[in-house]
Amino acid sequence: MIRPHVKVDSTSSWALGWQVFHGKSGDVISHGGDNPGFKAFVVGSVAHKAGWLILMNGDNAGPIIQALVDEKCPLNQIFA
Repeated sequence: MIRPHVKVDSTSSWALGWQVFHGKSGDVISHGGDNPGFKAFVVGSVAHKAGWLILMNGDNAGPIIQALVDEKCPLNQIFA
C-alpha cells in the first residue's frame, strides 16, 4: 500500500493513495482530503514510527497545512 508505484520526480512518488516523499532520513508518506467545511491531512514515517494528523473545520486550512508541512516546522523533527 505504501510501496511507490508511480514516480513523480526525483523527490516523490505515488503509492496506492499515498504520496511518498523520498528524503535523506527515509521515506515520508502523506495523504490529504476534504469535504465542504472540513480538511484533513496526514503525514507519517514507517521507519521512524512517527507521524501527525490534522483535522480542521473550515475551508481555509490550506495555509496552515502548508506551514506545518514545511521542513523547517519543529513538528517535522520527528522524521529527522
